Amino acid sequence: MRAEELGADRIIDYRDQNFTRADATYDVVYDAFGKLGFGAAARVLSAGGYYVTTTGTPLLALWAVWRKLAGGRHIMLGNLRDRQEDYADLESLLKSGAVKPVVEKVFPFDQIKEAFATLEAGGTVGKVVIRIGENDFAVPSGD
Repeated sequence: MRAEELGADRIIDYRDQNFTRADATYDVVYDAFGKLGFGAAARVLSAGGYYVTTTGTPLLALWAVWRKLAGGRHIMLGNLRDRQEDYADLESLLKSGAVKPVVEKVFPFDQIKEAFATLEAGGTVGKVVIRIGENDFAVPSGD
């Protein structure tokens, strides 16, 4: 399974098991699509655990500030900020091999419809990449 290859200690298929109702606790819950929510994640987070989401809201930002002041479980946004040093750090991790991107499939630009259909169908494990070539945006001559 891909998650094991990437170093996961335990794999839970959210379609088969509601892990927020189990007795186990986790140091990190990564909510990639923002559908779980901090309330559900908090039930299984360790005392100093982190809830990480890619979809922040103003209410979640307030909760994050409160959690920081109160201590205990943390809330973090899992997106790069608009800071050059973040990108430099990511580039360094990629170049060193510490972080390896997972690519599901690469499509040429002329198959962009198929690329989006693949994303919309769901079930992709890695990123879907659209490769843009030199001639994909060639300006037609006035002839």
